[in-house]
This record gives sequence, C-alpha cells and structure tokens, in this order.
Amino acid sequence: MTTGLKIDDIDPRIAAWHQEWKINRDIVEGERAIKADASRKLYLPMESGLSDAQHAAIVARTPFFPGASRAYEGLLGLIFRKAATVTAPNNALSILETITADYLTVDDLAEEVAGEFLKTNFVGLLVDVAANSEGLSVAQAEAAGSRPFIRVYTAESILGVEAGTIGGLLAPVRVRLQEDSNTILELRFEGGAYTVTKWERVNATGEYVVTDTMTPLRNGQPLPAIPFTLVSTNRRYAPAKAKIADVARLNKQHYIASANLAQCDFFVSHPTPYLFGPKGVASLSLAPGAFISGETKGGDVKIGMLEYSGQAIEQLAHRVTSLNSDMAKVGSRILADEKSAVEAAETMKVKTASENAALASTARLISRKITDALKWVAFWMGLDETALAYEANTDYGSSKLTKDEVAAYSDLWMKGVYSLDTLLDLLIEGEVLPETFDKEADAERRAQEISDRPPVDATIPLTTSSDNQHQTAA
Repeated sequence: MTTGLKIDDIDPRIAAWHQEWKINRDIVEGERAIKADASRKLYLPMESGLSDAQHAAIVARTPFFPGASRAYEGLLGLIFRKAATVTAPNNALSILETITADYLTVDDLAEEVAGEFLKTNFVGLLVDVAANSEGLSVAQAEAAGSRPFIRVYTAESILGVEAGTIGGLLAPVRVRLQEDSNTILELRFEGGAYTVTKWERVNATGEYVVTDTMTPLRNGQPLPAIPFTLVSTNRRYAPAKAKIADVARLNKQHYIASANLAQCDFFVSHPTPYLFGPKGVASLSLAPGAFISGETKGGDVKIGMLEYSGQAIEQLAHRVTSLNSDMAKVGSRILADEKSAVEAAETMKVKTASENAALASTARLISRKITDALKWVAFWMGLDETALAYEANTDYGSSKLTKDEVAAYSDLWMKGVYSLDTLLDLLIEGEVLPETFDKEADAERRAQEISDRPPVDATIPLTTSSDNQHQTAA
C-alpha cells in the first residue's frame, strides 16, 4: 500500500480525503472558519470580473446558516445524553480519571473520539506508557511503575496504516503518525515484536532521520501486536465517508444559494439611477452606487431609476428553503422545521426509530473501539483484558414520566409494594430526578430534618393576637 513512499509521505488513500475533512471541520466550526480570508474563496467561489474587495463585500453580507454545526452538536448531545457504563476494578478507577496523556477522563476521551469520528470517520488511539523526564525508555518507565495512557491522533496526523494478519486476524503491522511538525512515529510489528521508531526533521535538509528506536517490553517480553486502534467504519484500515459529510456538503450549497439571494436583495434595495440626454456620457457600471448615462437622438432628456421586476428572487428564496429541508432530512430531525407539515404518528415513529438505530450503531462502534484501547491499558496494568470496558449511551428517546405515572409509582410505594430506594430508582430512570441524584446523601439529609423537628407533644397551638385577646377578656 505504501510502496515507494518516504516516511513523511501521506498514503494516497488517506491524502484523497484531506480536502473533505477540511470542509467538514470548517463548516461545523461555522461562520468564523468559512469567512476567514484563507477559506472564503473555497466556500464562495469568486466570479470573473469581481475585484477581491467586491468578493469580500459579498461574503460579509451573506449569512451562514449553521446547519452542520447544529446537527453535529445534536448528535453528540444524544450520544452523551445519559452517562456511559464504565467497567473497571477499584484499583483502576484513578487511571480512568486521567486516561489520556493530557489527563482527561475516559468520558472526555469518548467525547473527543466521537466528535472526530463524526467529522472524519478516521481517528487513531495509541496506548503507551510514559517515559519519565530523565529520558527512560518505555520499558524502563514500566519497570518504574509508570502508568499507561491513551493518545488520540486526528485523521490528518495519520500518514499511513498498513494491515496484515497477526494470529489469523487482520491487524495493523505498520503505522506512521505525525507526532508534531518535526516528528514522526513509525510503529512496526515484525518478527513477533512491536517496535517504535522516532523520525525527526533535519532543519538543514528538511528530511527526516531516525533518532531513536525502542522495543517496548512488559515483564521482559515484547508486545504481541501494535497497541493502536483505528476508529473507522472501514474495516480495511482506510478512510470512509464521515457521518456529518452529507450535511456539510448541503450546508455549503446553502451558503452559495444564500449568497445569490443576498446579492439580489442588495441590488433590489439599491436602485440604479440613469440619465439619457443629448450630452450623456456612457457608463458600463451596473451596481448600487453607480450611475448610468447615455446619449439620445434628439433633444429629449430621460431620467429614472432601474429597478428589478423579475421572479428570480422568489426562486432563489425557494432554493434556500429547499436546501434547508434537505439538510434536515440527512441531518436527522435536529434540523427539522417545527412548522413543517404534520406527519402521521406512525411515520414519525418509524423515522425516529431509524435515526436512533443509526446513531446507536455509531455509539456502539465508538464504545467498542475505546474498549479495545482499554484492553491494552489493562494489559499494561497486568489486569484481565475484560477488566476495563466502556459502553456509551444508546437510549435517545425521552422516557420522562408523566404526572399520573409518578403518582401511580408513589401510591405503590406508600402501599408497601416496594422500597423507597426502588421508587427513587424509578424516578431517576424516568427523568423526574437527575441522574446525579445521590440517594445516600439525600437519606442523610432527610434523617437530619426529622431529628431537627420538635416532638409532637411539645408543639404549641398557634393562635393569632386577636384570639389571645379574646381568651384574656373571657
């Protein structure tokens, strides 16, 4: 796959997707990225005859609808709407609280991976053990008790992934990662051992040279594979279309259509004056602020304003609305117009189920890949490979209890059908109480409130001042 490529060459199968990834990222980021000087001609091509200043003015007055951004944030919000299920023994919980090289939690890691996956469908996870500041190798750091961590590599930092078979299974046998602008890591599995080679750029020539090679060991033995996990729907270790790509493409077309509509609106709101007479001077400008004049035969003078009177604006407006609708269709109901035609309940139910199933499939893939990386963490820690696992939420429908359902559950508790703990669990599951509700802390508060109340026989009936005066007079 990478025959003839230098260490810093990007695999052609990956390089072919770089432009699409940039578009996805910029459109999700929104107006700031779209209208930046370096990008504005990419998203709104400059027509011939326009000056750079005129094009910049068109860009400035064209609104950018954040459709892809809303879809992206909505999909992430659904995946992480409820807490994930994390499996870990007590002695590994602290590791999961600082699982990445920059000390993010496993939930933070999952959100980062999910976000990258939605935009590129190509994310790398490498499990490593840190060497200390004195320059120990990975193996020496492990012997000294250093902890494993997971590093995230974005799509653009993955230069190439070559696959082979290890133990009869398809797995990466060579991976090249752009560590920073001057450093490349080459991960290899050959001869039954995993090795890491560091390449660094030589400033004088700009070429990369090997500066270090190491063979990570655990208990004196080399690793049985490369501890690298590729998060992608393509099982052949190559890129595939990202989930947000179709929305981003339509969002780009929506922006161009909006620019055409904005231009029409600009011309319509600025009629062009004209003067035709015996001494007119010809002018070729036809734009707001221009003045058209020309010479006529005879002595008549004609003065007026050129105003638009066609139907194109209505068609352009319809085009913008149509693209909005298309984005809603491919970006899920997150972008749907609340005032759109009412659909049959069964039709809406089928659509919702289909969208939720597709998103649940995405969540399960991300969970599976993070769990694969956590298996390597468990390996470094000497735990069973099933000791660590991550399972993202796949419940995207609202399950909030109605008032009648809450009353029914409460009535069953008061009749002794189940315990207060069970009732609280039902209220948490039914979204009446927050997921963060602490039953033990609440029990302590309720016990304190009861202990603070005065005994029933010590209470004094409350009377008004007029009652007291009446009793005294009696």
